[in-house]
Amino acid sequence: MRGSAKKVESLESELKQTKQTYNAALTKLIKRVKKLEQTIKTSQARRRAKVVISDDEEAEEDPSNQGKEF
Repeated sequence: MRGSAKKVESLESELKQTKQTYNAALTKLIKRVKKLEQTIKTSQARRRAKVVISDDEEAEEDPSNQGKEF
């Protein structure tokens, strides 16, 4: 019985270490995803702002360009 008890302890220790490793990796990935999501939101907002600004400027500069796609 002693050999199997040591084996169980060894497996439990290995499992605990594996969980810690994966938990750390998961935490890093979650932080990375959140950062990327924020970057996407920021870039999309900037892109929308540019589109709105450029549409207004084009409409003011040359009314004959309305309805044309570039």
